Amino acid sequence: MREIETNINLFHKLLKNIIFTCCNIRVLNQLDSLNEWKKLDSLTINKDDNPIYSISIWRQYALNRLSNLQLKKINNQMVTLDDLNSSNKLFSTISNWALDLPEYKLLAILGHEK
Repeated sequence: MREIETNINLFHKLLKNIIFTCCNIRVLNQLDSLNEWKKLDSLTINKDDNPIYSISIWRQYALNRLSNLQLKKINNQMVTLDDLNSSNKLFSTISNWALDLPEYKLLAILGHEK
């Protein structure tokens, strides 16, 4: 079992391209764990099998949350400077808005209770 875990850890450090089909990715934060895939250049999420595709900002979210990876392609489209700027603008606006909220409202939005 130890050998399998070691191989999986090595694999996720070397993988450059990943394609999600039939994975039922439904919410944005499911993409967050991809930050562990240090060499990831390209992300493809199949439109038909992943409900996240219906969220209009999923691509910008991926660029923002995975910015440390410096993705080159998303769904076989090159990531442009305009894409990065759009993502940064959208999520810096959301961050600023969230910081202005009282703590109890922010916790309610996040689904946490104090």
